[in-house]
Amino acid sequence: MNDTSPADRAAPPTTSPQIDTWTAALSRGEDVTIYRSRLKSFLLALLMLVIGLIGLAMALAGDLEMALVGWLLVLIGVLSTVVLLRRGFSPKPATVISDEGITVWSGSAGAVPWGQITDISLMRSAASTFVMVAVTEEERRRQSDDALSVDLDQEENGEAPTPTLWLPNGLAVNEEELVTWLEQERAARSAT
Repeated sequence: MNDTSPADRAAPPTTSPQIDTWTAALSRGEDVTIYRSRLKSFLLALLMLVIGLIGLAMALAGDLEMALVGWLLVLIGVLSTVVLLRRGFSPKPATVISDEGITVWSGSAGAVPWGQITDISLMRSAASTFVMVAVTEEERRRQSDDALSVDLDQEENGEAPTPTLWLPNGLAVNEEELVTWLEQERAARSAT
């Protein structure tokens, strides 16, 4: 469910020390690199490791059916732990913001130009917050399918689906500040 509301959207120009730092870096021609949160990745990896250990206990203590479920939990727990630790401690940035636009690590078509971005907003789902970058149809065709999805909530409301680029989850920044800043940058660049 798309749970965006006007309160979740970026407000008129607001500032914070972090937004000021990002704005200053872009004005100097520097890229702003954003990484995944190592703490969030570590805690999720720890949780998955615990699930794997519970699966191991089930595999060793139960009958055949319980053992199969247990070994499946071990496999899921261990693989998830490895993936989460690799992603969280990767030297590659999750997202790069530059004068050209926004580059998502998983996207293979390069930066999404500022002129191709139509909206930037937040979507909250349970305990997670996602940054959604709506793009033009032209940009959707240019980007690879693995980086873009279609916002189906709008389609259910009778509106045309919006091609949306989702920034990676678990970024090491305040997502609300990030959306505010990105929307300010988008608005400033489209006004010129």
